[in-house]
Amino acid sequence: MIPYVEIIRETADGSLKVFSFIYPSECWFELKYHGFGEFELYCPATRKNLTALKKCYYVKIPNRRFGWCITSVQYEFKAESGVRMISAKGYELKWLLKKRIIQKPVQLSTNLFQAIHGLVNANIGEGASAERRIPFFKSVQNSE
Repeated sequence: MIPYVEIIRETADGSLKVFSFIYPSECWFELKYHGFGEFELYCPATRKNLTALKKCYYVKIPNRRFGWCITSVQYEFKAESGVRMISAKGYELKWLLKKRIIQKPVQLSTNLFQAIHGLVNANIGEGASAERRIPFFKSVQNSE
């Protein structure tokens, strides 16, 4: 049983912080595993939930090692019942790795070690743009 769902966002200094909780009594959480773990969080459109469920925020269940990223949020109003609901959908965080692509064609050297080093450095290391760079990542090149 899920005790609650944590909603996490990035703070101004770049750290992640839990800023809201949604309890099972007030939501429906569904996971599907087709490649990357898709999820849907469906709950009443309260002020708290509207503030918490935003695109690019993260969802986590306590004591589970997986997290999810919200990629879309949909608001619905059911006229017959007068109920306002919000649906947040997204993917397991490993989905973000799939989104990280090489920016331009790269000519690889004949030495496999140098080719891999060049690809890693160009995509996440010192050679990457600021948005793609992973802070404090250092790659060491063999002197051979």
